[in-house]
Amino acid sequence: MIKTIEKVKFQQLVKPQSFTTSTTVLYNGVAATTVGYIDTQDFDEVIIELNKGVFASGAITDFTVVNSAATDPSAATAVTDATFTQGTPSAHNAVEVMSLQCKNLLRYVWLKSDKSDDINAAAIWSATAILCGPDTVPTSATLVVADLP
Repeated sequence: MIKTIEKVKFQQLVKPQSFTTSTTVLYNGVAATTVGYIDTQDFDEVIIELNKGVFASGAITDFTVVNSAATDPSAATAVTDATFTQGTPSAHNAVEVMSLQCKNLLRYVWLKSDKSDDINAAAIWSATAILCGPDTVPTSATLVVADLP
């Protein structure tokens, strides 16, 4: 399949790091008071890539995509069918990719992670969002054509 891509934006959601504190809910890797968001306005699709590194014995983390019409992640709600596989010592060292149509989302999106273990075991992960267009009909400008699976 050939797909024409007119507009692409890469946004780091969670830089590669080790999370150890348990029972913590984070939005894009930080507390809700300091978090950045994904603004889906003017894009057709958002692809979220979650890179799970090593999860120590006992480490457990849930990953969910949430959205809101406002920039406050604590008021965001879960996106239907947008949950990644739980991060555990037996389900780690993996990359998961999720593609969501922006027309089915509220404007602002976050990756919500909830490290629910009670032993403060280390878990390493990172995440990146890729926003894609086009949102308008191509003009006479030269387009890049990519052969994507």
